[in-house]
Amino acid sequence: MFAYRIVWAAFMVLVFAPAFMLASSVEGISYNESVWWMAEQMNDYFSFPVWLADIVSYPAALIAAVLPGTSSLAIIPGEMFLEHLGRILVFLFFLLVRPPFYVVENASQAD
Repeated sequence: MFAYRIVWAAFMVLVFAPAFMLASSVEGISYNESVWWMAEQMNDYFSFPVWLADIVSYPAALIAAVLPGTSSLAIIPGEMFLEHLGRILVFLFFLLVRPPFYVVENASQAD
């Protein structure tokens, strides 16, 4: 169960959070252009290493294409008050999302 939570947290931080923040920038362009754009932005905007951005940009572009473009507005209040605060808060939010189908292993049943 611990490995499942680690993989889930890595997916949420490396794939879903950047897709959530960049959804408006891939709206209306093709998938190949989205992959290129996501890789560039992950490298420049989020400071991912180039090799990691190249790998993660494929699923992130797919998720960003499905998400509504207005989801990118969630980071604006944080960016207005302190630089990069909006991105940090979004990453923390997605890091703390519990995985689906999460079952507490030692839960007692109520009779």
